[in-house]
Amino acid sequence: MKTADDAIRRAIIEDYGVLGRATEPDLQGLVQLAATVCSVPTAVINIIDDRSQHQIAAVGFEPAVCSREDSMCAVVFREPGHTVVEDATLDDRFAGNPFVTGEVANVRFYASSPLITPSGVPIGTVCIFDEEPRELPEDESAALALIAHQIVDVLELRRLTRELGESNAQLENFAAQVAHDLRNPLT
Repeated sequence: MKTADDAIRRAIIEDYGVLGRATEPDLQGLVQLAATVCSVPTAVINIIDDRSQHQIAAVGFEPAVCSREDSMCAVVFREPGHTVVEDATLDDRFAGNPFVTGEVANVRFYASSPLITPSGVPIGTVCIFDEEPRELPEDESAALALIAHQIVDVLELRRLTRELGESNAQLENFAAQVAHDLRNPLT
């Protein structure tokens, strides 16, 4: 069932313009930083709309799209704060998930931090995972939260830059039209 929250989320995601595009170097750098800081082989930035999870940058595999029903992050991305699961096979939320069962992957350790827009709308996660159960030390957990904020800052900056460029183009078109209109009566 689609909700008003899904419609708002979809509109915000569309404004960011990240779906269906090649991975941006700045986002790839942030996901690489998450994997490095947290000492895991795999990390991903997920954008979650009303139908799918879009992996827009990844380390350890090629980004792809999966159904929201198969997504581990879709289960928790609306919850405030981190999610840390030392062994996903022992967690009722994830034990039957295809990313845990071996159908898609063999995730054991899973941690994610939500991507929350300035207006307070969760649009996805930055998540890290491993095929071995493990803990996430407090400093790594804090770093993951900071990286999530930086990802949203990058998305916001890109959106604002694009909007400014569009506004400048409209202003240039207006100025050209005014100049044309002023020249016509003179000739």
